[in-house]
Amino acid sequence: MSEVDPEVDRWRRSTYSAGNSGCIELCDRGDVVKIRDSKNVDGPVIVTGRRQWLDFVAAVCAGEFDHKGGAY
Repeated sequence: MSEVDPEVDRWRRSTYSAGNSGCIELCDRGDVVKIRDSKNVDGPVIVTGRRQWLDFVAAVCAGEFDHKGGAY
């Protein structure tokens, strides 16, 4: 399921993107979430499990990836 299927995939992006070019698009396929760069829709697609995606989003919202100075 890593490939894009235009017959089935319904891509969406955040309404907060307001047309800026720094967006990702998501395709929710039940147990699988596909992620791609909105500027390169024919480029690579990241495929992950729904649970892993939700865990990642929760960690971002909790500030776990906030830069606190120093090098990464």
